[in-house]
This record gives sequence, structure tokens and C-alpha cells, in this order.
Amino acid sequence: MSPLFSVIIPVFNKGDLLRQALWSVRDQSFQDFEVIVVDDASTDNSLDCLYEFSSLNILLLRRELPGPGGYAARNLAVKHSKGQWITFLDADDLWFSNHLSTVAKVIQQDCQFAFACTAFREISSNKVKQVGFDHDAQFTASSFLNLYSKRDLIHTNSIIVRRNYFFDAGGFPEHNVFRAGDHVLWLRLVLLGHPIFLISEVTTYYRITHSGVVANPKTLRGDHPVVDVVQHVLSGKLSIPPSWNKKEIRLLKNLANRKSLLWMTNRKSLGALPICCMSLPYPFSLTPMNLLRWIANIAIPRNFLNKLIAIKHKIGL
Repeated sequence: MSPLFSVIIPVFNKGDLLRQALWSVRDQSFQDFEVIVVDDASTDNSLDCLYEFSSLNILLLRRELPGPGGYAARNLAVKHSKGQWITFLDADDLWFSNHLSTVAKVIQQDCQFAFACTAFREISSNKVKQVGFDHDAQFTASSFLNLYSKRDLIHTNSIIVRRNYFFDAGGFPEHNVFRAGDHVLWLRLVLLGHPIFLISEVTTYYRITHSGVVANPKTLRGDHPVVDVVQHVLSGKLSIPPSWNKKEIRLLKNLANRKSLLWMTNRKSLGALPICCMSLPYPFSLTPMNLLRWIANIAIPRNFLNKLIAIKHKIGL
């Protein structure tokens, strides 16, 4: 029989961090899963630890050229997967031992949703921020979009996706996307129109300190990838649920603006915010909060902006 979960782990030069990630998989209290590790053309000794985890029966796949963000590696693994549900764990992050058991309980109650996501802890420079929803809840695609347009609630290490819906949504983008390709997939899953389930239990660690992508300004080139998805919806290249109307279109524009503002803040924080990057894709569709964010990016000096960001992380916002 097929396992309930396929655990997908892309690896590119993660050294001893992969060992820690695999420990967290081996220690899961729920054991109905397969593990697929994809070597994204590593040049270090990342894979040397695999012999320690023979009990996991790891399927190892290899790519000759590394792909940006590990998106192509994840897609390759999903194509070879046999699980009913797809889960992801980056090689530098960790699961709590109750991660799979927590989502398995939700699946047993109601598995009509396209994807579910647990809460997670984001760790950066000895600071811990908890991200998630405050109680278990199932949302319609429209009501979830309303939440998503205001704040991020999903992380790759915390999400489970029904395998066939992963393919219906087109998987992760593989070309010309160096960062935030996961949000492209999340939005395209929402556009399928199926329910989404948010789980309040904290079950994963996102160790942002080890992420080279986050600190690299080159990954912030061009528009945020979510903007392209929204533009494809507006042009008719992507369909939306039949019940959606002007309200959902407005929410999509708000989401595109919020994501663009996030990149604007990151660019300015890293000292790379040219004038051409100060505009918004939908300047006449601004929530009051997005307007404040835009003014702050334009008007506040970089040093002061970085202090505000540090305070925000310190108080857990």
C-alpha cells in the first residue's frame, strides 16, 4: 500500500544540517511515510550521513545542476513519490516529533481540503517568532485568501498537500524564480478553489539563520513572483473559482501589493532599493496598512528602517 506521506528533502551543500533534519524525521511518532532526498548537485559532504539512516529506506535522487530555491528538486521528488500527501522539509530545518501525527489526525477527520499547514517557529539570530493561526479552522478558498492578503501563515516545512492537487496547481516554478516560488504554489493551490485547513499546533522549526537565499539581494530581482500569478489571473491566463467576483480580485491585488512591499523592505534593508523598485503593481488598490508600509519604505532612512525591523522581530511581530 502507498504510504500516507511522502517526505521531500532537497539538499544543496548543507553538510551536518541534513543529519539533524533526518533525525527529526526518524523521530516522528507517526511512521507511515517514505523519504525522498534529492541531491541538487552538492559539492560538499552533505550525503555522507545517509548511511546512518538505513531504517528510513531513503530514496536518493540526483540532479546534475543545482536549481534556484530547490524548486526543481522538489518537483522531481514529487514525480517519484507514492504518498497520498506530500510534505516538505528543507535540509537546514527541523520537525517536532509530533508533526506528522498532528496532520494525520486532521486528515482522518476531514481530507477534503487541498492543503493544510501547522504553525511554526521562525528562528533568527537567537530570536524566536511563532507564526500561525490561533485555533484549528477550515477555510473556504476565498476566506483564506482574505487572510493571506494580510499576512503569511504558510511555510514549506509546515504544509501538507494532496498529491493530485500539487500537480493540478503546476508544482513549484522552476524557471527564472530564485525566491518565493513556494508562494507561487500556495496561491495557485488557493486558486483551485478547494478548502484549506490551518492547524494551531506548532510542529516545525524554520531556521532562517541558515538560509543563504534570505540574505542574498540577488534573489530579489524583478517583481515578486506572486505578482506574475495575479497578472495571469487578471489577463485570463489563469482561471479562478466560478463563485469568485470583484471582492476576490481586490484581495489578489492586495496580496500582490503586500508581497511587493515585503520585497521593497528587504531591498532597502540590504541597501539595494533603486528608484525603479519603489512602485507598486496596483497603486490604486491599497489597504490602509499597505499604504503605511509603502510610505515607510519611501520615507524612512535605511538605518532607522533596520532598527524598526529589529524591534518587530524582538517583540515577535
